[in-house]
Amino acid sequence: MPFNELLKEYMRKTPKGALHYEKAKAFLPGGVSGSGKFSKPYPVYMKSASGCKFTDLDGNNYVDLVMGNGVSILGHANEKIKEAVKNALDSPPFSFLAHERELMLAEKICNYVPSMEMIRFANSGSEAVHMSIRAALAYTKRKKIAKIEGHFNGSFDLLLTSTAKIDGTPENPIPALHWAGVPQSNLENVLVLPFNDIENSIALIKKHADDIAAIVLEPVTGFMLGCVPCDIEFLKAIRKITSENEIILIFDEIVTGFRLAMGGAAEYFQIKPDMHAMGKAFSGGYPIACFGGTKEIMEKVVTPTKEASDLDEKIFQSGTFTGHPISCAAGLAVLQELEKGEVIPYINSLGDYMRTNIEKIAKKAKCPVQVLGCGSMLYIFFSDHPIKNKRDAMRADAKKSMEFSMRLLLNGVYLPHAHPALLSYAHTKNDLDYVLSVIEKTLNLIET
Repeated sequence: MPFNELLKEYMRKTPKGALHYEKAKAFLPGGVSGSGKFSKPYPVYMKSASGCKFTDLDGNNYVDLVMGNGVSILGHANEKIKEAVKNALDSPPFSFLAHERELMLAEKICNYVPSMEMIRFANSGSEAVHMSIRAALAYTKRKKIAKIEGHFNGSFDLLLTSTAKIDGTPENPIPALHWAGVPQSNLENVLVLPFNDIENSIALIKKHADDIAAIVLEPVTGFMLGCVPCDIEFLKAIRKITSENEIILIFDEIVTGFRLAMGGAAEYFQIKPDMHAMGKAFSGGYPIACFGGTKEIMEKVVTPTKEASDLDEKIFQSGTFTGHPISCAAGLAVLQELEKGEVIPYINSLGDYMRTNIEKIAKKAKCPVQVLGCGSMLYIFFSDHPIKNKRDAMRADAKKSMEFSMRLLLNGVYLPHAHPALLSYAHTKNDLDYVLSVIEKTLNLIET
């Protein structure tokens, strides 16, 4: 069936969704409040959700493989989180005042992530990464930051380079802008490193070492480059050269934090950065993230003193809703469940189960597929060549990927094109066996 026919079938199944879209786009650009929610011919509009499933406006039911981009690690509408939030609502939902739950949550996070000796809360992953960068620039008094080609580190201007677009050679990438509205001048202060390429990355870092304040990377890529892990030797090499040159190493663990392990990717890979940004999994679906690092860094450039030197030495980091008591209550409920020790091993085993079986199905269907990821994260590339970096990923067949996602959607499985699957504690083997049966059916229909 041609892709246009698949779109028509989706439209036949979702007339209420189509009507809602027509109304929504009059007030919301694209009918959504964020670009990531948009899809063609129009978004999937959720009506209700529970566990690992949701129902759209037309009553169609879906097994959700995205789980709010990873925020619902315990499942949608988890009872422990709902109870914690209801209890927190017994007190006024005050903002901009310090409160007990801030400390309770911060203490738990720091105890599980030793390289985060002190933290500050933020409202989103993008904000947390941005504040990490700001702290590193202030601490080192250097002007450049380095990032990895293809890694997505949030929506702030300085980091929206070389994510969806590439430039330069594989050995010497050039910062590339993709989205409108980002100043070209940002590129002057960004160094782009080739992913999983030790020799050329180290050469570039050495060349610019005196100007580099920080290197930020995703230990396992989440969005823009689906679930490609850093090679362990690449991580070790980056850790070594950053230490030698007093460059701050920042792990962007917005996706991997409290997902791969209680100590995040730092524990999983046994590599200790200087700073982290974390979010999603510990949020329970509420708006909260955090950034932090060594006490030396945080005390020097984040802790306020209200003295005249603050303007020269300290960063500005604040917000009316940062560390909001409702979000902190949800975060505490999540960590109390994770620390029991059952959730992360279970969801990681589900990831292994899915990767192994999808590879078997693809081989049987003679469909060229690469299944990447680790732990509970996975991504399906339609490619007959290994995927090690952004340039490899851009050679994969995007049209087949779009067809694959639409066929899954029509059969009750939600995994949008260009999104990783992020599994949850609510998924059961029966749920995933159903997903695998749909994948098998789908791969046998896609022309190779």
